[in-house]
Amino acid sequence: MTHRSGLPGGARGISPPRVTWVVRLGDPPALGNAPYETHLTHSKYEREDVQKKTFAKWINSQLVKNGKPLVADLFADLRDGEVLLSLLEILTAQQYVSTPRSEVYAYYA
Repeated sequence: MTHRSGLPGGARGISPPRVTWVVRLGDPPALGNAPYETHLTHSKYEREDVQKKTFAKWINSQLVKNGKPLVADLFADLRDGEVLLSLLEILTAQQYVSTPRSEVYAYYA
C-alpha cells in the first residue's frame, strides 16, 4: 500500500531494504576438455566425412553413366581438374578442350 507521501508502507523517508546479489564464478572450463566440446568436434568431423562420401558417390554416379574413370579419393582426384572437367562436360552436354598442365606452364614460363 502506498501512503500519501508516495513511499511504500506509508512511512516517510524509509525506503525498503536493498538486496545485493553476489555471484562468484569459478574459472571457465578449459575448451576441448569437456565431453560436450569433444562430442561437437567429433560430430563436425563425422558430418564432413559423410558429406565427402555423399558428394563422391554423386560424382561417381555421373561419371559411370558416361564411362569415365571413377573418383576414389575426393581431394586427390579433383586436384588436377580433369575429373571436374569431365563432370562439367557431362552436366552441360558440351565438349571442352583440356590442356595438359605442362603445356600451360610452358606457355606462361
